[in-house]
Order: sequence, then C-alpha cells, then structure tokens
Amino acid sequence: DAVSVKNEKTGAFQKLPMVLPSKDIFFSALRKSKK
Repeated sequence: DAVSVKNEKTGAFQKLPMVLPSKDIFFSALRKSKK
C-alpha cells in the first residue's frame, strides 16, 4: 500500500509542472488581451 501511495504522490508532482505553466500561459494571455 505504501508503494501505491508513493506512486500517487509522484503522479501528482508530475502533473503539477503541466498545470502551472498552463496557468502562466493563461494569465499572460489574459494580460495581453487586456492591453
């Protein structure tokens, strides 16, 4: 069970890098559209 939990945590951390840049791109696009 400990291994499955560890895999879930690593999976979440692998997803984070994908989510954060998309937010940066989204907000940067919002700023550009406001200009």
